[in-house]
Amino acid sequence: MVVLRNSVLIGCTPEEAFDHLSDLRAELEWNPKCQVMEKITEGRRCSEPDARSPSCWP
Repeated sequence: MVVLRNSVLIGCTPEEAFDHLSDLRAELEWNPKCQVMEKITEGRRCSEPDARSPSCWP
């Protein structure tokens, strides 16, 4: 079995990295496979409408 390990050093906390990578609005910045992203409905889109979530659309 082959085991590969990869790492990247970034200048932020793990919490800041998670917030950025889980924010759907930022995915175009870091995901080379995401070419287009468009919000097609009005209002916020969250599993819990009042929750503060980085993955909510404003």
